[in-house]
Amino acid sequence: MAEKKSWHKTEQLNEDTWRIIEGDIISCYLLLGEERAMLIDTGNGMGNIGAQVTAITDLPVTVALTHRHCDHAGGRRWFPFPAHVHEADMTIIGALASCGLSSRVLAAKWTTSKDFLKKPYNAGYTAITDGAEFDLGGRVVRVISLPGHTPGSVAYLDEKHKMLFGGDNIMGSEIWLFVPGALSVEEWVHAVERVRELCDEYTPYSGHGAGLLTVEQIDLLIRKGKALMETKRNRLFRGKKTYEGEGGGAVIIYNPARIHAKKKNRR
Repeated sequence: MAEKKSWHKTEQLNEDTWRIIEGDIISCYLLLGEERAMLIDTGNGMGNIGAQVTAITDLPVTVALTHRHCDHAGGRRWFPFPAHVHEADMTIIGALASCGLSSRVLAAKWTTSKDFLKKPYNAGYTAITDGAEFDLGGRVVRVISLPGHTPGSVAYLDEKHKMLFGGDNIMGSEIWLFVPGALSVEEWVHAVERVRELCDEYTPYSGHGAGLLTVEQIDLLIRKGKALMETKRNRLFRGKKTYEGEGGGAVIIYNPARIHAKKKNRR
C-alpha cells in the first residue's frame, strides 16, 4: 500500500514555538503558553492541521490570522471555534474574491481537490483591532495593524521571545499587491517601515518561504517599494506588473492603478 501523503512538516523554533509548514509553501506558527496555545494562520486546508496541533500540545487553542486570504484561513475549519481576524478583513466580498484566486493558483500548481479534506466545523470569525492582546499564560501576544497586502493585515508580537509574525506583508520571494482588496504600494511600504522599526526589538517571520527573515531583507523590501513608486520600468506578470528592482529579494507584483495611496489615506 502506498504511503499516505502528509501535507505538513513541523520545525521547532524554540522550547515553546513551532513552525507548521503546509506543502513546503505556507508557514503557520504555534505558540505555547502556560495556560493556552495560539495558532497563527491555518494554511490553505490541505491535510489536517488540527491533528498537527494536537500532536504537539493538549492545551486549549486560540486561532488568529494575519489576514483572511484562503491560504491562511483555509484550515480554520479543523477548529470548533471562531478564528480571530482584523475587523478590516471581515468583509465577505474581498474574502471570496481572493479565495477564488488563491484556490485556482494553488490547484494549478501543486494540488488537487482530493487534498482538500472535508472539515468538521465552520465557526466563522471574531473581529480584532490594533492593540489587542492574547494572554497565553506567561506569554503575551500583541496585535499591530499593518494594512497593505490586505486592509486587515496584522502582525503578532510575541513579547516573551521577541518574535514578529507578519504574514504576507513581509516575504522573501513575491509580494502580492494585485489581489482583490490589496492596498497601494505606498501604503504597503508604510506597513513594512513599521515592521522595520520593530525589528530593532523583534525577529521577523513570514507567512511563506523559509519563515525567518533578516533585517536586510526587510530593508530591501522598503527600498524596492520606494523605487517602484518612482519608476515605470517593469514587466507584465499574470496580467499585472512586476517590479524586481535591485538584484535579489522579493519581486513586487502590483496593480498599476494602485501605486500611490489615495489622498485620504496618505500620511
